[in-house]
Amino acid sequence: MATPKWIPPKSAQTQAKRVLELRQELPPSRRAMTPTGVKRAAQFASGEPMTLETAKRVAAFARHVPAADKAAAQGKTAADSKAIQAVMGWGGKAAIKSAAAFVKRQEKSNGNP
Repeated sequence: MATPKWIPPKSAQTQAKRVLELRQELPPSRRAMTPTGVKRAAQFASGEPMTLETAKRVAAFARHVPAADKAAAQGKTAADSKAIQAVMGWGGKAAIKSAAAFVKRQEKSNGNP
């Protein structure tokens, strides 16, 4: 049986493309994301399906959403908030929620409550 792949929402591709373009316009001191985050953003931007292990990593990125939400509540945008940039690079909140739901479904189908 083939290993199930997670298909991120289309909005994840849009978010990742936008943040990768923005990073090119910003000075290095204002660019967010580690090399892993940049690689993940490129993966989202390409629209490729992702493995369960990758979906788990994306779901775990939810821990960064409160910082992005706080920055947005303060009127910041991706151009002046590394937290917002990072969440966008990982597909945005919709992708993070979608990944968590996919992981939960896969674990349930594998007999893990």
